Amino acid sequence: MWRPLLAFFMVCGLVSCSRSGRIPADILNQEKMAALLFDISMSEGHIENAYFRDSAKSRDSMLKVELDRVLLIHGVTQADFLRSYQFYRSRPHLYKIMVDSLQAQNQRDQSQMYLQPGQRRNKKKTGVVRDTIK
Repeated sequence: MWRPLLAFFMVCGLVSCSRSGRIPADILNQEKMAALLFDISMSEGHIENAYFRDSAKSRDSMLKVELDRVLLIHGVTQADFLRSYQFYRSRPHLYKIMVDSLQAQNQRDQSQMYLQPGQRRNKKKTGVVRDTIK
């Protein structure tokens, strides 16, 4: 009796594992979600450094305005963003890939920032770094 039950659970486990890598159609793809998270992070940093010193302004309301602005720029509704964010947060292996990508992009941007203008590398729209010295 336990063998059919064990076989049933193994098949269920295999089916559920094989579907874990798929991203549903109503969820933002990883590249778009990573770009959104990067821009949101940059906006939060800007508010923390530039505006939060003014105690008359509400930090939360400014963050909400900036979030709405970033979503508008990317053409994403708040509902789509929240649905996608919850999807990726519930799948740590996919979320980790995005966060690692964001950290690598941030490190590249920081290292470029400290170079002299003649030493900086220009990025094509594809994100490939090319040398400006010919």
